[in-house]
Amino acid sequence: MNIDEACALLDRRNPYSEELAWALRFMHDRDPLVIKRKGGDLVEVVQWLKTKGCYPVVDKGLRLILGLGYAGHGYPREGLFQYYYHAKDPGFELPHIGFGAADRYIIEGYGYFISSMRPDAIVVGRKYRPDRFDKDLFAMYELDFI
Repeated sequence: MNIDEACALLDRRNPYSEELAWALRFMHDRDPLVIKRKGGDLVEVVQWLKTKGCYPVVDKGLRLILGLGYAGHGYPREGLFQYYYHAKDPGFELPHIGFGAADRYIIEGYGYFISSMRPDAIVVGRKYRPDRFDKDLFAMYELDFI
């Protein structure tokens, strides 16, 4: 999947869709960003990404796997949190909370990631509810709850 296809999945009525699309494009231009759809081949895709040095953020809502190189997970997770938070409560004006939003993306259960610092652990929030695709992957890795 290319960057344009991934951005086309965003709900344009959500004002944070533009900011999230910008973050994804920024990451893509700065460092190779590999984008895959989350599906039955999740285990194989994650293992392949790790061999390429691209550590994944796995997003439940959009069903995307974002393989990020050395640029890190901060911007995409921050953008995803703002996007989902606004979708949950459109009347609430979300203040800019910086990289704290990246952690809240995980804590609130919107997705999870594998870090280059701990390549054998999935960093996941306690609120995350694994779907049928996650179960095999979760069985293979240590879970690091935040």
